[in-house]
Amino acid sequence: IPGARIGIGGPEVYSPVTTTFFGSSSLTGSVTRDQIATPGSVNIVVGNPAATASGYLFSDPRPFNIRRAPTVRTLNPARAVVGSADLAVTLTGADFVSGVTRVLWQSGTVTETIIPAQTSTTQMSVTVPRRLLAAVGRAVVRVVNFDSANSSGVPYSDSCSPPQSFTIDPAALMVVDLQLPPGRVGVDYSATITASGGVPPYSSFSVLTGSVPGLSLAIGGVLSGRPTQAGVFSLRVQVTDSSTPRQTAQRDFSLRVDAAALQIAAPPTLPDATL
Repeated sequence: IPGARIGIGGPEVYSPVTTTFFGSSSLTGSVTRDQIATPGSVNIVVGNPAATASGYLFSDPRPFNIRRAPTVRTLNPARAVVGSADLAVTLTGADFVSGVTRVLWQSGTVTETIIPAQTSTTQMSVTVPRRLLAAVGRAVVRVVNFDSANSSGVPYSDSCSPPQSFTIDPAALMVVDLQLPPGRVGVDYSATITASGGVPPYSSFSVLTGSVPGLSLAIGGVLSGRPTQAGVFSLRVQVTDSSTPRQTAQRDFSLRVDAAALQIAAPPTLPDATL
């Protein structure tokens, strides 16, 4: 009835809750931070105005659970290589609730909820799908309770752990192995040396040692020119990526240059004969 009030606490004394009356079957109440400051179970009652000592006639109490927000202290592992397969990660912390606490994993603009495979009050295990490990960078990891007070798992500051960081490292930088095609003296030559891993784009390819007479290596990895000397030549190539700090990788190559093709010279023009 109008004037009804919600109370929290019990079993004998109830703290009044600011109450809004919507009708004979609907009330809402605004619980203060102090009223839910201590974890545990309390009771909720509804009282209608009545000629009693308290001024209200109360309903039977209903239990109301107050939980601490879960916290995460460590992630194990706390990093992975980009492109890794599905990864098992163990989180340790406090106040995890089996069946209630879940992991919010944010990689870039994508946030996914991961349901733990196993949960105790201080530890839980999750499997991070490979799609969340597909980009180099840092993922933000939180845990939150999905319960009747927060059924959608919104990471409110009072119900969610502070964020932890998970690092997604680039794959190791390497110069791709390649059998360079043979060249020939005096004939235009071109071959492309490539790299993988690290952080593209690759800023430069360069020759550290060795050379092939007549050929040069462009910063984009194209070895080209016109060989001027036959033989087997060795060169060591280095690539630099765009990571911070920069990574470098090296590989040795061998290139055979064949002698110029044998050619028969045109016969000289003989002078006209006189009889």
